[in-house]
Amino acid sequence: MTIHPREYVCHPTAKSKIHMKALITSAGLGSRIPELKNTNKSLIKIGNKTLISRAIDSLNSHGIRDIYVITGHNAEKVENEIAGRATPIFNPLYKTSGIIVSMWFAKQFLEKEDFIFMTNDVLFDPKLINKCLISKKGNDIVIPMERKESYDKEDSKIIVQGDKIIKTGKNLPLHKTSGEFGHMALFSKKGSGQLFDKIESFILEKKINSYLMDVFNALIEDGVHLYPVDITGIPRIEIDYMMDLISARKKIFPLIK
Repeated sequence: MTIHPREYVCHPTAKSKIHMKALITSAGLGSRIPELKNTNKSLIKIGNKTLISRAIDSLNSHGIRDIYVITGHNAEKVENEIAGRATPIFNPLYKTSGIIVSMWFAKQFLEKEDFIFMTNDVLFDPKLINKCLISKKGNDIVIPMERKESYDKEDSKIIVQGDKIIKTGKNLPLHKTSGEFGHMALFSKKGSGQLFDKIESFILEKKINSYLMDVFNALIEDGVHLYPVDITGIPRIEIDYMMDLISARKKIFPLIK
């Protein structure tokens, strides 16, 4: 299976102040919010800024400027929004494949590099990035986790045993769940190599609609240590449905300074 990014992928617009790159996935259709048919989740405005601009601002505030954004649905609108601030990489298979294919397109830029990953549909306090960066020291893969009083079927769940994540996924037993995946992850040079090797094996096996949680589980089965970092109390919300968007604007945004 051969996949070629769009030829106009450009070079990074600025050098990172710290030795850390970033990847934001923004290719999905966002079909669970019909109002986004002619736009993209990353272009949702919260206050006076779009989600993607807020994410880039948060990364910049931590000295991270070497940023890649995977585009797909309404790619040109996203590219216009990030122009001069991040490098767009187009995923031509965004309609028929999942997030791991989008991530695979960034392999040539991020394999065996320190980088932070995030999705385009989360409103979060920039303190979340700082908490992850502090926790990364000495750990190859860091996964933020929010402890909640209750979980629902749409939550991407995590089970922790000791200092290791032993299982991830939506269909985990609620009584065993330790927290919800924070839709962000940090990888060291070694960790990113392990990640992209596993993603490529999934693609070769034609598992192109697999979830990132599936990749995490495969890494765990290989004996790779995924380190959880507790981000409970740091304001954040994943925007999947219109009710999430309403909560993001009315409840979470006022908590972010």
